[in-house]
Amino acid sequence: MHHAVRFAPEQYLPACSPSAAELDLTGIDERTNLIRPCELKSHTSDREQNMSLEIPECKITVLRRTLNQGLIDEYLLEEYGNIGPCELFEEGQEFIIQDYSSIPSGFCVSAWVDIFKDVMLVASGGNMPGMKTKGTVICGCSDWFRPVIFKIERRESGQDNEEVPSR
Repeated sequence: MHHAVRFAPEQYLPACSPSAAELDLTGIDERTNLIRPCELKSHTSDREQNMSLEIPECKITVLRRTLNQGLIDEYLLEEYGNIGPCELFEEGQEFIIQDYSSIPSGFCVSAWVDIFKDVMLVASGGNMPGMKTKGTVICGCSDWFRPVIFKIERRESGQDNEEVPSR
């Protein structure tokens, strides 16, 4: 007979959680068959703990505004074919992200939706395999007639993004 272990999503901790040394991993609750939540070794309330978790800033840099003229000529009606690169961004433009609950001022809503998963990957401590620099991702918006290419970098206080040695 197999015992199924149920996972309760509200008990997951984000990647930016305290280090393993600060956690008390309590295992499986025999009564409910749920994984017990990890608890901080402190006497602060849950609300205070959630408020104290800090996600590092990210910097988004506009690398390129591109134009796929061949696709435009082939697929768009003539009256829509006279477009240029995205007019909402300029190459080299930078956005510092501190509040992940809203779209940065002046940022294209569609582009934000397209790259948000990459922003959160970087902000929560993730690294994209194959990148020369840890904490950096290259991504783009999904307007494939005139896509904008972005670089997202994690900015942790007192720590530079380290370059990954070549093989």
